[in-house]
Amino acid sequence: MVQSLTGDVMAVANRDVKAGNAGLVAALVQAMATGNVNVTANRAIAARSGIDAENFGSGAIWLSLPLIAWSDRCC
Repeated sequence: MVQSLTGDVMAVANRDVKAGNAGLVAALVQAMATGNVNVTANRAIAARSGIDAENFGSGAIWLSLPLIAWSDRCC
């Protein structure tokens, strides 16, 4: 893990991801951080939370999901 107040985060999954909780996580967690969070999933993600993309600072969150996502869990 790298800690910085400026910069972008990019996470890419090119193969199937299977996890018990969060399948793919990308985040800027510092409130004063500036930057964008970019997440691309090119295959299936089987996990309780699927994708967790967060930006607590200033910037955008971009998701690229060229597939259909679903969940059998709610709320």
